[in-house]
Amino acid sequence: MNVIEGIVYATYALLVVELVVLPIPSEASTLQLFRPSAATREVGGDDALTRAREHGPLHKLLRFALPTAIGVLLWLVPLACLLSSAVAEFLGAERTQLRDWLGGSLVVLGSVVRLVASLQLRSAKRRGELPRGIFGWSRNPGLVGMFLTFIGLTLVCGVHWLWLGLLLYVFNMHGRVRLEEAHLLARHGDSWREYAARIPRYVGWPRSTGDAPPVEQTEVAAWFDNTYREKGFSYLRPPRAYPIFLQLLGASSGQHVLDVACGPGLLLRAAVERGLDASGVDLSEAAIAMAREHLPQADTRAGNAEELPFDDGQFDFVTCLGSIERFLDREAALGEMLRVTKPDARFCFLVRNANTLVWRFWREGLGNREVEGHQDAKTIEEWRALFARVGFDVEDVLPDQWPRQRWRQLFPWWRPRPGRPEPVARPVLPLRWCNELVFVLRRSRA
Repeated sequence: MNVIEGIVYATYALLVVELVVLPIPSEASTLQLFRPSAATREVGGDDALTRAREHGPLHKLLRFALPTAIGVLLWLVPLACLLSSAVAEFLGAERTQLRDWLGGSLVVLGSVVRLVASLQLRSAKRRGELPRGIFGWSRNPGLVGMFLTFIGLTLVCGVHWLWLGLLLYVFNMHGRVRLEEAHLLARHGDSWREYAARIPRYVGWPRSTGDAPPVEQTEVAAWFDNTYREKGFSYLRPPRAYPIFLQLLGASSGQHVLDVACGPGLLLRAAVERGLDASGVDLSEAAIAMAREHLPQADTRAGNAEELPFDDGQFDFVTCLGSIERFLDREAALGEMLRVTKPDARFCFLVRNANTLVWRFWREGLGNREVEGHQDAKTIEEWRALFARVGFDVEDVLPDQWPRQRWRQLFPWWRPRPGRPEPVARPVLPLRWCNELVFVLRRSRA
């Protein structure tokens, strides 16, 4: 037995000790999903973890228990290869000195990260505080340690197909993290939201939330004024992208729709063409000037979404497309939308998803957020929580319809017929991967 093999054996022994003596508690563990403890049932609500627990045994067996069992077997492959040369030969293991030392180093690093995370988390729970130390750099340092350890073991054992196992293991654990974080958001609210805004989920540089001065309404208005003056209608999607939102609402002739953050009025144009009474409001004077010039039939006003210039109980429908994430006080703006609508009104919002590569890497990671335009995003769980908190019931959540609509225009046989309803695109991939989300809502009946 050489040094690297000794490190690997010691790592497996340490894993057993951690699982038995120093387990990192997870409310999204396989056991908790099947038999949640009393403490984990206290929150309730409609978060993703609660919904996962409500699924039937077969669903939970296939969705959660089976991937976990496969993950455990994958972890045992490197150990089996070291214990038996016959197993290593059967699995096609190819070891080299370089991979041994690189893998051994990652195994040690991962074990240290994992052990430190476990000790700091247990200490914080005893004190009743948020964890510090390594948790100031990662929300899930223990899992980062597990990933590093698995990569190191894969390098040492030399079984090439085990890299596919790594993808399965990471995908399964990432799903558990998302479930648990949705539960933490439901339980701790703003304190968790603030922590998650500062600390990366896995690895990265902590983000400061207090260094930059807050954006003012006048700055946001000025940014949009300049954008519309420079780009005009080219800043927006083409007109054919907007009727689908009225279709999702079930809007019909003679009813009254309000488009909040209406821009130059492309959705209002679709409403007028369908015989609806159309009103719009936007913070940008330049956008409203464009709307009044191109659509004089609509009632368009310059104003702040947090103080809508309309009477109570006036509208059958409210739309807000790609703008709620830019509002400085979202709860106030959403409350105003409830105020100006009838009791049975319906709402359609297009919002940005914070859990996509575009947002995490391009906007946040590379600093391409439109700061003066107050560009922001939330996860699907955070949007649900916000809408429920203000007083909405979510009827449906759909992927953004425009990508599918754009493809339909390329093929004559796939284009919607004039005057006919458009096909509604349902998610092919999980909604959490969609760049933008369409929420259809009603006023809460609670």
